[in-house]
Amino acid sequence: MKDYTIKRIRKMRFERVMGVEQIAAKTGYCTNTIYKYLKDNFESPEEKEQKEYIGIAAPYEPIIREWLTEDKKHFYKQRHTAKRVYDRLREIEPSLSISYKTILRMYNRIHREVFSDRRERLNLPNSPGAVEIICTATKLRIHKKNCNSHVVTLSFPYSRAAFIQVIPDCNSEWVLTAIQNIYEHIGGVPPVQLFTPQTKLYKYRVHDIASLEDELFQRFILYYDFKDNYFIPSKEDELRLSGHSLGSYYRKQLMDGVKNIDDLAAFNKELLIKCDSLGERSTTLDKTKTVNELFDADKNNLLPLPEIPFKIITWFKRKVDNMAMLTIGGNHKYALSPGMKCRTVFVFLTTDKVEVRNLNQDIICTFERIYSSSIEDIINPIHQLYLLRSKPNAVLNCKIKELFPPALIEKFSDSKFSSKRYCYINAMWEIAKRANLETAIECAADAAMLDITKPKEIIKLYEDKYDAQRNN
Repeated sequence: MKDYTIKRIRKMRFERVMGVEQIAAKTGYCTNTIYKYLKDNFESPEEKEQKEYIGIAAPYEPIIREWLTEDKKHFYKQRHTAKRVYDRLREIEPSLSISYKTILRMYNRIHREVFSDRRERLNLPNSPGAVEIICTATKLRIHKKNCNSHVVTLSFPYSRAAFIQVIPDCNSEWVLTAIQNIYEHIGGVPPVQLFTPQTKLYKYRVHDIASLEDELFQRFILYYDFKDNYFIPSKEDELRLSGHSLGSYYRKQLMDGVKNIDDLAAFNKELLIKCDSLGERSTTLDKTKTVNELFDADKNNLLPLPEIPFKIITWFKRKVDNMAMLTIGGNHKYALSPGMKCRTVFVFLTTDKVEVRNLNQDIICTFERIYSSSIEDIINPIHQLYLLRSKPNAVLNCKIKELFPPALIEKFSDSKFSSKRYCYINAMWEIAKRANLETAIECAADAAMLDITKPKEIIKLYEDKYDAQRNN
């Protein structure tokens, strides 16, 4: 029962001189409960809290108070948590028999007294400082495909502003592109940036140490000239208004109900504009100011943007397998021409392109980058024709069939023609090497119409046609 209800019962009894039965009828409580609250020795919860209580942890209160008072001089990430206080007490006195919960209750009470300011109590900075960058997995269909999509959040702990971007995969190219988009939107670069493990830009070592081995990320840091740090929020420091919870608030407000994204670039631009509109809300710390008003202080602290944006490209050497396939990202394969099998090539990766070059830096081919979560290949029809030489009966199950005219498909579908498929595939391969795939398919279709089945005769059709075109 709340204190004001108890006070109301006593007032009805002692000031208004109402009977117990009348009070019971008025309040809805039974007479036994009302008698209990009318006893002279009854103490309300508020009165009990005001009583001085000396517990077994009382000797350690001055020590804890001294530590927390000293914390006011330090950056909010360097302050004591309840767990750290308990561990330090155990170091001072190994035989400490007090439980962690007892220390936690004392810590919370002293913390409220020492950090009377709401910002200090929530471990929030009193001036613009480091920003937090996290990645959160989310289920979305992007460009009509299921992806390993993530949401990148860049949050400002001082102003409580945040900006989010959706990426189809949590790789270096996309994470840095999302961060770069936010830089350009806010008009500057935060001078100190804390990266959480979810960004996958650092190689994890031990509990709170990681090495920076991503070459693209290293160049990104040097180009924009900010200070980076690897940040693992401790369980004791899961603040209600930390970067994680702030990112959750923005995702819920802006992406709740979003399942499909057809145009990712346009969607991300719209997200940044919506993030600005969320800045019009008043902060929970100071109802007289909005987030955008506090964000002006964060903006004044930003580093200037370079005139030319950083070019986000990853490159590496890779050996093509004996089937002339290049595997990137584990599940995704890109087919090169058969002549590239077992060769070493340079691979240049951007967010949307896969560019393959030879060792002389000449471009061999360019592919659209695959981001689907399932196994998917990009097939080169010439490469597929090359592979069909060993398995000609698989021709009707391949994508190259979509390029065939109806007459050729009808010929290949005939069960009596199964023994002749090899002849047609080989003849098409020879013609494709001399000319191109379109010419090879056209000659095979003419041969099907004339009921020609021998490879030499199919090739002769091409030679006659080529000679006629050359003479003309």
